[in-house]
Amino acid sequence: MKKVSTAELKARLSEYLGMVREGETVYVTSHRRPVAQLSPTHGDESLQIQPPDHAMSQLKSVRGVKTSAGESGLEELLKDRGRR
Repeated sequence: MKKVSTAELKARLSEYLGMVREGETVYVTSHRRPVAQLSPTHGDESLQIQPPDHAMSQLKSVRGVKTSAGESGLEELLKDRGRR
């Protein structure tokens, strides 16, 4: 087990990711309080994209989120990425 501050992790991310690849768990702290845990994956786990839980139409009620009428979530995402 290794503890590291967010500032130290940011400065030496590759090194800490190497430790995780070798099987070590790294605990990330902010102001001396734990905020995250980096741990190795086990076995042949593959990350999968999870489908959205809610329809785009439900996002209209979320403050700060604006959706275009008739466009899918994918179309919205690609349009947003094009603006960046």
